[in-house]
Amino acid sequence: MEITIDYEKFIYIDTNLCLSVNIKYFKKLKNYENFLKYIFSVIDKTIELRTQHLKCSTIDAYVNLKDYKVKELDYEFIKGMIRFCEEKYPDNLRIIYIKNANFMIKSIYSIIRPFVHKDTRKKLIFIKKKKNKDKHKKSEINTNEEINEANIDSLFE
Repeated sequence: MEITIDYEKFIYIDTNLCLSVNIKYFKKLKNYENFLKYIFSVIDKTIELRTQHLKCSTIDAYVNLKDYKVKELDYEFIKGMIRFCEEKYPDNLRIIYIKNANFMIKSIYSIIRPFVHKDTRKKLIFIKKKKNKDKHKKSEINTNEEINEANIDSLFE
């Protein structure tokens, strides 16, 4: 039986015209050609919609790592995606919020971090698990620090 990825559950444009990615739907494949075409069509459509409706060509992305499977991670695919996106969309990424990143994911990030451009690294925000009642407004978020998950929880649903 051939393994497939449910593309529309993996990556989609949410109601705020942001890119939403659910890692639990990723599966290792032998050939990513169709999957990559779909991903880039969604990214291009996001840029198009944000340009039309928000008058900006930057992307906000929300990556939910809940229920991911380590055995399904493909490091070469991830490194290739990072390089390709940095080349094809050099000025289009505004910010990436990463939710549900456990110790393993943070360890993996430390491995792939050298392949991520310095400017891109500044745009990655790991959202902390809710531990206190402090809440920050989205407009007050500092892109160089971790933030409390309560601030953007609704954006992942």
